[in-house]
Amino acid sequence: MIKITHKFETIDGQEFERADSKDFETLPNRFLQRIEKELGSNKQNILDSLEDGLNKYNQGEYEDALKCFNNVTDTYPSLIIELEPFIDICNRVVKTIKSGKDLLYEAYKKDMMKWHSRSFLYKLFHRKEKPIFQFGLLESVLVRCKYCGHYTSYKHPYDGFECMHKVKSFLSNSCKICERSYSAPSTDWDNIDGQAYIYYRHSVSEEVFYDEFEKKYNLPKIMALQ
Repeated sequence: MIKITHKFETIDGQEFERADSKDFETLPNRFLQRIEKELGSNKQNILDSLEDGLNKYNQGEYEDALKCFNNVTDTYPSLIIELEPFIDICNRVVKTIKSGKDLLYEAYKKDMMKWHSRSFLYKLFHRKEKPIFQFGLLESVLVRCKYCGHYTSYKHPYDGFECMHKVKSFLSNSCKICERSYSAPSTDWDNIDGQAYIYYRHSVSEEVFYDEFEKKYNLPKIMALQ
């Protein structure tokens, strides 16, 4: 079990408090820096494969991302520590039984891809053929929630920080099905350090996040806010 404390260490060995400004500034790069250090000189091919997996993960393509992550860890088992948070989420989503609305949305996406492949003139003279989502207008592109596995409105995790004073926008950054906050996949926030930042800063209101985190990692049960 990985030990997590209220301090984190940068790649050059410096220690800082979690959930402070230094943590936020360095968060996106730290787990990649540790991976590069672990790989040493034999890194380019595996990094290309890993980058492909991380991109697919951020796009909500969980099945393809999982294949990439498994290929990487099969070649370099030592990387499982860093990639396990993503692998766990992918497995959870992939195993989720899709609802009727999920299947309708996937059919709609396929129809839209076919529509976009048509020529400009075809679309101009056959506008009535443009696919329409049966549940009405889409607010945005949908992505499968990393918690419940069902499609929900996509909103970039950082949008919450930009919209904190716009209550409606801020609160909408939650899954419409399970209502958990920041439900879109994000390699920045779903890695070990990202989850630890959320834990120590007490960034989400759902107690289930803290319960899951404490069960998964070896850490003193000290909350950022008592």
